[in-house]
Amino acid sequence: MSNDLKNTPYEHDGLRPPKYLCTPDPRTQMFVISDPETGYNRPLSQFDQHEAVAAYTLSQAAPENVRILFNTARNLYLYAWIVYRFYNVAEQQVFACLEMALRERLKDETPLPESYWPKKKQGQPMSLKPMLRYVIDMGYIQNENFRTWRDRGIIRSRQRYEMEKLREMEEKGLDSIELDYSEVVVTDEDREDYNYLNVLLKYIPNTRNDYAHGSDMLHNQVLRSFEVVSELVNQLFPDA
Repeated sequence: MSNDLKNTPYEHDGLRPPKYLCTPDPRTQMFVISDPETGYNRPLSQFDQHEAVAAYTLSQAAPENVRILFNTARNLYLYAWIVYRFYNVAEQQVFACLEMALRERLKDETPLPESYWPKKKQGQPMSLKPMLRYVIDMGYIQNENFRTWRDRGIIRSRQRYEMEKLREMEEKGLDSIELDYSEVVVTDEDREDYNYLNVLLKYIPNTRNDYAHGSDMLHNQVLRSFEVVSELVNQLFPDA
């Protein structure tokens, strides 16, 4: 624990005294933003916090109740600047938003086939993993609509391009060769062997279940979940 936490005039995981209601959590202030122009670091501000989470939005085609829950999660992330433990509450809520979005999207297709939701469970609210598996199998969501999957192809294509240029330099006996990354073309081969949907099918339900059954997780690296959920929901409810 840092001296800043030890010197806090209140218990940082206790009920916040009214006097300090709007002051930043000292754990938040342990993180800094690096200014590339000046080379100096500055403390994270509420404006940085807002900018980070405002980048993730849902389409207007998504049901209103889904968009409200997503904004609830975004506001929890924003207020984590004040209460550090709100980061993980925000992540829990953004997964709840996804579960609601899946139910809304599939309400006209229920009950799901027994291979996804056994007959003995018919009539009960569907759980996250079967619904996610179903929309994957039905093609409602696609690998190529996720930034992480697209970036994977870009990384592999750049590596392939660099190796090709290295072989060309060796074959021609050159001491150096110019790299023009505008020549890079992402091929299906660059993207193969990386099924991001399978990664999500494991990661999302497991993380959501950890929270649902009580978790002491404490970290601020939850924006990836906002990105994934927004990309999923926007595929389920694309704008016209």
